[in-house]
Amino acid sequence: MGEGAVLKMGSRVYGATSLGPKSVAGGEIKNTVFFANSNKGHDGYLGMR
Repeated sequence: MGEGAVLKMGSRVYGATSLGPKSVAGGEIKNTVFFANSNKGHDGYLGMR
């Protein structure tokens, strides 16, 4: 997790996932790279199954 990154409560993170600085992530995330200032602040799935 980069500086200022937020992982929302109740999120499920699997595999190799990186959060860039000032990014926001929530929901289900697997094998994903978030670059700086990226947002996925809602429920749902992002990644490879």
